[in-house]
Amino acid sequence: MLLDLDPRDLNFDDLSDESRNWIFSFATDESIRWLTPGAVRVALQQSPPQPQLFFDLISSRTSDVFSDEQWIAVLDLAEYCFDSGWIRSSDLGFLGPGAYRSSEQGVDRKPDHVPS
Repeated sequence: MLLDLDPRDLNFDDLSDESRNWIFSFATDESIRWLTPGAVRVALQQSPPQPQLFFDLISSRTSDVFSDEQWIAVLDLAEYCFDSGWIRSSDLGFLGPGAYRSSEQGVDRKPDHVPS
């Protein structure tokens, strides 16, 4: 089923449909890297943006899935989403201490549009 997915064609249903969610838990590291650009695109195109869709996809993975450069991009994305108020710091705990590089390190903001 993962072979049917192309990051350029991913849509919201591909990331949120419960029947497919379990597939990502069996995805190889290479598959996760392949789908990352599309997953981020879909997550941020929602109104309001839902970056948690992407972070849920990689939450069971460790930083060794991505190269150092890719991992820095994931951390930059996490910081951007946190600073934009789309996620809380508690949503990023799986990323480790490097995820909180902003001046509001450790502060758990809760914007109006983020559900409890």
